[in-house]
Amino acid sequence: MKGRAALALALVLLAALFSTVARRTTTARALLREIRASFYRKLFLAFVAAAVVPVVLLAVVTRNYVADQMRANVEQEAVRNRKQFETRVAKGKMRLMDVAQEICRISGEILVEHQALRTKLSQPQYAAWPRALADIRGQLKELLAPGFLAIVAFERLKHYPRYIRAIAMRLDKIASNPERDANWQQQLARYWLGYQTKLVTDRARGVRDPKLEEMRWMLEELRVSLWAQQLKTPYPVSFKRVEKYWSEL
Repeated sequence: MKGRAALALALVLLAALFSTVARRTTTARALLREIRASFYRKLFLAFVAAAVVPVVLLAVVTRNYVADQMRANVEQEAVRNRKQFETRVAKGKMRLMDVAQEICRISGEILVEHQALRTKLSQPQYAAWPRALADIRGQLKELLAPGFLAIVAFERLKHYPRYIRAIAMRLDKIASNPERDANWQQQLARYWLGYQTKLVTDRARGVRDPKLEEMRWMLEELRVSLWAQQLKTPYPVSFKRVEKYWSEL
């Protein structure tokens, strides 16, 4: 009897063991399938990010650039017949490859400068200046809005690396004179609020004012002039000049 009981107990234990192993094998296989699925999803997303997105983005930005250039040329010299139009298009096509390479270069430079600035912003010593950090993050949010590479005219994009470097230089200088930094920021905020208010009003009316757009970029150039004079600006800019321009809008 004892031998039969021991044998039965052994069989029960063995069955339980096989059941556990089977469950673990099934779980392991399910886990392996999930890992594989996850890997392929990540691989696909990486492929899209590395190969598809840049091509689509480059196409959109190039299209916008060519459209801007053609619009500028039309404003300078009206196209009055089909032959003039075809000549203008042919010239644009000849420059297309150069334009594409320039767009890639500028886009890469923007990404490098932005990554360096993000690293700088995360450093603990700048946490002592929350007001300035909030202003800088707001500025970056406007500059690098979703889809900015496709929305912002190429002639403006070319200045983006300089704008971002100027922000980094502002961080370097803030500790030496925080009162001056706060004063400049306060004055800029007044013009920025006026710009945004008028922009909202114009959009509601369906109006697009090139002079107002120029005001927006003039404020960006003013930031460079204030905090990073050595980076230079395309034209002289100061609070006095901004005030004069704003009063004429």
